Amino acid sequence: MKLRKITALLAASVMTVCAATAATASAADCIFVKRIRGDVNFDKRIDSKDLDAVKIHIRRNCLKGDSFCAADVNWDGKVDSKDVKALEAHIKGKKKIHTGDANTTNYIEFFDVTAVMDYIIGQKPLNNTQRYAADVNGDNLVDIEDYLMIRDYYFS
Repeated sequence: MKLRKITALLAASVMTVCAATAATASAADCIFVKRIRGDVNFDKRIDSKDLDAVKIHIRRNCLKGDSFCAADVNWDGKVDSKDVKALEAHIKGKKKIHTGDANTTNYIEFFDVTAVMDYIIGQKPLNNTQRYAADVNGDNLVDIEDYLMIRDYYFS
């Protein structure tokens, strides 16, 4: 009986924190978001609709919560012209977005965090697609910097 009450209290606390966090739009909102960067409308594609949403946000400051975090393509805590350029390059096929989604599920999951660490320490390989996604800072290496960015995005 006590265990059920404790579980219910913890669940209520988590829901309260999540609801309070989702009420504002800032980089801090991203702590509960596990969506890939660039997919602003969450249709599991990065396309012109996402680009349009980011452009509108820059003019009107209208993205909140999950959408704001997904629009922050370059992981710098802001949605600005740099994110627009990255989305345009991705859509035109010039330069794919480094999403951090090493297992290509369209979400940042615990597997992505562990897969990158396993790759860095030589435990498990990543294929070309996984390596590109895991190279979130775009320096053509999957290293501790990428791991820390993905880990912080997932756990913070």
